[in-house]
Amino acid sequence: METPHRGQAEPTRKRVPFWCWALVVIVLAQAFGLLAAFWFGIPSRQRAAVWVLAGSSLLGGGVLVLGHVRGWWHTLTRTGLLVGAVLLRLLALPLSPTLSDDAYRYVWDGRVSVAGVSPYAHTPDALPDSVRILVDSEDELFTKLNSPTYYSVYPPPSQYVFRLSAQAKSKNIYLDFLLYKLILVLTEVCFLLWVASLVKQELLVLFAWHPLLVLEVAGQGHTEGLWVLGALGGLVALQRSRNVLGGALLAVGAWVKLVPLVWLPFVARRYGWRLALVMAGVSLALWVPYVQSDTFSHIGSSLRLYVQLFEFNAGPYLLLKQIGFVVTGTDVSKMLGPALGVGYLFAVAVLFLRVCLRPVDHTTPIASIGLILLGGYLFATTTVHPWYVLMPLALSPFVFDKGSPAMKRWAWGWWWFGLFATGTYGFYVGEHTLALSTGVLGWLVLLVATLGAVAVSSPIRNVLNGLLERRGRSKWKWVASVLQVSSASIDSSPRLLDLGAGEGWVGWAAQDATYADVQLADVVDLNETPLPHIEYDGERLPLDGNQFDIVLLVFVLHHTQEPDAVLREARRVVRDEGVVVVLESVYSNQFNHKLLRFLDTQANRLRGEGEMIAQEEHLAFDTVQGWRSRFASLGLDVVAEDARGRWVHQQHLFVLRPLV
Repeated sequence: METPHRGQAEPTRKRVPFWCWALVVIVLAQAFGLLAAFWFGIPSRQRAAVWVLAGSSLLGGGVLVLGHVRGWWHTLTRTGLLVGAVLLRLLALPLSPTLSDDAYRYVWDGRVSVAGVSPYAHTPDALPDSVRILVDSEDELFTKLNSPTYYSVYPPPSQYVFRLSAQAKSKNIYLDFLLYKLILVLTEVCFLLWVASLVKQELLVLFAWHPLLVLEVAGQGHTEGLWVLGALGGLVALQRSRNVLGGALLAVGAWVKLVPLVWLPFVARRYGWRLALVMAGVSLALWVPYVQSDTFSHIGSSLRLYVQLFEFNAGPYLLLKQIGFVVTGTDVSKMLGPALGVGYLFAVAVLFLRVCLRPVDHTTPIASIGLILLGGYLFATTTVHPWYVLMPLALSPFVFDKGSPAMKRWAWGWWWFGLFATGTYGFYVGEHTLALSTGVLGWLVLLVATLGAVAVSSPIRNVLNGLLERRGRSKWKWVASVLQVSSASIDSSPRLLDLGAGEGWVGWAAQDATYADVQLADVVDLNETPLPHIEYDGERLPLDGNQFDIVLLVFVLHHTQEPDAVLREARRVVRDEGVVVVLESVYSNQFNHKLLRFLDTQANRLRGEGEMIAQEEHLAFDTVQGWRSRFASLGLDVVAEDARGRWVHQQHLFVLRPLV
């Protein structure tokens, strides 16, 4: 290695981007978890494997969120996104069906199809001997099936892939399973490449590298992965105005899992009858090769058994079941499960009727509608296996990109729910502590996200705005009463600036009460009133000086990074004979200070729909004496003041006049 001469600068080294190191951490975490599950696949070590999987998933997901918050993924290129996705999937491919035995039915159905028999014609235990020899001659596949007395419930798109992977006729279960997963992964990577051309990389990475997606598709090969491909491809095609291709892909995806069929009428309503014809034609083409006189009766009988018998990690259902047992002393599950199903279908029908009675809405992303429908189903069903969560998870990048604040919150809830879902595999291997704790945590996180989404939805926002308007009138009434009894009385029609106006309700009440000429100003536009509003950078108002009779600062200063700068601007734009009115939350002890910070943070998250969260880190609360000292140092004389509240929320109103 050549040594630089004295005085010669050493060559600069390029710094490795943060996302590279984050990728390494995710890959190592997943590698450890997945390979542990692979090597510990023997029954005596499966319990340890599930603990490792749950921990690695939470670690990998935590790094993804950290990178999102820190902005690491903004520098991520499409190549980096795909390289990371491929590496994670290569690590998961060797995983055998140790976490779920559904794979054995996939292999069985594929071999039955290759033998020239419909997988819907016979249950595995009733398969003719002449066919069974071709299907299960060497590796005793039948003994590994979890439901040999049920007809297959996997619709045609899945059966085509099963059949394709069985064409090699290897007579080796794990080789057939590996070929099937390779088909899924290759198709998945191609679709990710297509989606990456439309959705921002920093949002798509949250889905493409999500541990649950890697585990369930490349690791366990669940057919939900095929639905994910159809949903992603269909949404991208529709957003590119390729409606025929989009309808075809969505129809294929919907027939992989029957539940998403409830989404298709909403898609057809949005994009027209031609799209509906495409979806109907594709559906017909998929089913024709498999339709026999008893096909649908066989599938229906198995579906009814699955619905009636299976219960797994269904938080709302299990909670209602327990409540029903406490109240009635009997098991209400036989009535509760069907009741939830009927209630869900009724809600979908009402929602669709409401959509049909209104003009076509092109503003609400179709992905958000899908998230409502699929997420609603998981709330109402009796079974929520980990791989079911791939359905709402697949829609998350589109909702993160174009969804409303409410839908983004709900999408984040399902994203986190997917991380905790890996731990529920503990139920299969006897690790009930892990499964129960992660299951409960997942539902609690989703409940919080749901409540947050409801809180910022339009109906609740209307109620909240009504309450804020009433509170704004109350604030102005207090300000006006202090002005009237002070020596700072103002003319009957003053010019007023509501600085830090928020929704603008205080200024609106002032105009309504005094016929004032009101101007609103804030660093973000949350204005809900017809009053004029200007945004400014928080440092200097785009207004001439000495032009307002009153400048209002109502619960504003504690949100600012530099309260003195805001007060100087207020002093600059107010007339010499005018007043600055400051209404602030104050504290008298440390407990009250901490309580103020907590309550203010939660209120701003509810009100601002994310717009005011950036102001949380400042929260420059002060005591009454602290504010008085600050005003005096800025040349503002306190001419009147008043106080309200003694315990939870202490409020103090100052009327200030500039010292000339």
